[in-house]
Amino acid sequence: MSPGDEEQRDGSWFGGESHEFDPNSVEPPLDDAAGPQVDIPDAPQPSASSPAERSDVSVARTFWLVVVMVNIGLFGLTVGLLYAFVRGRVQFGGAIAVFGVTALFVAYRRYRAFRRS
Repeated sequence: MSPGDEEQRDGSWFGGESHEFDPNSVEPPLDDAAGPQVDIPDAPQPSASSPAERSDVSVARTFWLVVVMVNIGLFGLTVGLLYAFVRGRVQFGGAIAVFGVTALFVAYRRYRAFRRS
């Protein structure tokens, strides 16, 4: 039996005081009805020249068309190749892959046409 075992059995380590945490000893209890008083500033109002209003409609339309076409193209290409090589359905997978490549080509052409104008 070590010298510290007697103190552990008593439940007192440092001079007989309990080590149970008392949350009220840290700060006074808050009044739940009132709650903390915090001054919250108002958010600034957006101006009429926000970025969405300043951008040209054709730029936004072209951007989103290219984004959607690239997503469709990459999805079709990868799923088509997976069907062709993993499942062995070469005709079905090849058709989906060709559709994906076509969508990527349309996105590329639309982007290049926009850059020229």
